[in-house]
Amino acid sequence: MAIHRHQEAPADGVSFREYIDHIYRELQGEMDRRFSEQRAQVSQTAADLAVRLGGMNEFRDAMGDIAGTKVGRDLFDQHAVSVDLRLRAIEDRLSVIETGARTEKEIRRKDQAVVQQRMLIIGAVISVVVIVTEVIIAVIQHIH
Repeated sequence: MAIHRHQEAPADGVSFREYIDHIYRELQGEMDRRFSEQRAQVSQTAADLAVRLGGMNEFRDAMGDIAGTKVGRDLFDQHAVSVDLRLRAIEDRLSVIETGARTEKEIRRKDQAVVQQRMLIIGAVISVVVIVTEVIIAVIQHIH
């Protein structure tokens, strides 16, 4: 407060009481003005703080939503191990099926080769039978 600027002597014709009342009103006005300024600053600071807190609450809520939808590391690791085990089992089954398919193809090839060999033998036997039959018929005809 700036009391020192009002320490001049009262003007002529003004009583000391009027002078003190005048000084008091000036000081009261100055204090009211400063109080109003401080109140305005506090209100603005409170409004700024409310905006900041609102932003922080939104951020906290967003983080809570994110945390609520994310899978924890332990749970992820458990499921990853489970998935790995299932994948290995499927790969093993596929390997058995592929091996079985290869084996089945090999068996079919071998069966086809055996059938072809048998057909060749049967063809050769029939050819021999036909030739022998023709020779016998030719010999019989030649003798008669």
